[in-house]
Amino acid sequence: MILDFEIDKAELEQARMHDPVLADMGVLNHRTFLMPVRLTVGGLLLFNTSTGILYMAMAADAVGQLPHQGSIRLHPPGMTLLFSMHEDEAAIGVLGSGLTGREPFVDVLHGWESFASKVREFLLEEFPGLREHAQLGSWFRRGDIT
Repeated sequence: MILDFEIDKAELEQARMHDPVLADMGVLNHRTFLMPVRLTVGGLLLFNTSTGILYMAMAADAVGQLPHQGSIRLHPPGMTLLFSMHEDEAAIGVLGSGLTGREPFVDVLHGWESFASKVREFLLEEFPGLREHAQLGSWFRRGDIT
């Protein structure tokens, strides 16, 4: 599985103008940090479009629950992702696209967690104050060594 993002400098400048440290969690997840994201599962490109990198990163916790839930839906800006378990494989599709990729769940979870770490590091480098965000600070502090 490949889940990655590209830095959108114009989006970063826009975020700096509105101080994301003071923004509501919903605004940060759905209207801030919209950058090009690419998801490939089982060799199939599911999407390569601008969406919320923070939302996608924070979804790693939900993806980790997939074996227990059996299926989940994620709603990043601009799409709905459908996940389901099939023995030890995760199937991931984009609602309305007709595309579904399958890959071992452990690979999906590892890829999503790696993406989350990369997003966390990037956003903290750009906006160190996010560690103290009222709603999201604990998520941003997960990687901190105390």
